[in-house]
Amino acid sequence: MTYYQQNVLAAIKTDTDNLTLASTTNATVQTSGGDKSATSTRPVSGSGSLVFNAEGLSYMKIYPFFENTGGNTVTSPTLRVIGWNLNVASGLYIPALLCDVSITLTSSNATINSASLRQALTIAKTNGDVKTYSSASSPACGVAMLVDTLGCQLIELAFRAASVGGTPVANALYMSI
Repeated sequence: MTYYQQNVLAAIKTDTDNLTLASTTNATVQTSGGDKSATSTRPVSGSGSLVFNAEGLSYMKIYPFFENTGGNTVTSPTLRVIGWNLNVASGLYIPALLCDVSITLTSSNATINSASLRQALTIAKTNGDVKTYSSASSPACGVAMLVDTLGCQLIELAFRAASVGGTPVANALYMSI
């Protein structure tokens, strides 16, 4: 085995992590937004987005969930993943679109932060770089997506839909790989 192969094998993560909830507060799904520009204010959760630290993560496996029951419904849900980095010299947080995906939802609910949310059944890339895992329609099984977050300090998940009924919420589970 070459020196290079030994170093690559030593760097490969072989242990598994538990899934982590992106936020203990669900985000309210928005019908617009997700556009970002450099800012001197540290990005925070709100307006349909969840923001959390990403330091140390190289790849992130994301399992998105949207509310789509009762009076709280979404049509054509989407998820935009944005990476943020602080430029110390200017004091600006700089955004970078990592990916934008469209989602269809399963028909079964999971309770997350006291809300009945549905996991993604299919995920399709519309922009950026993402590996999607989609399920056949039968048997229906929830799916995830793999996003390269290498070098990002913060990750923002922007939950959107073409239209909403009521005030639907969303969240995600993730793990580093």
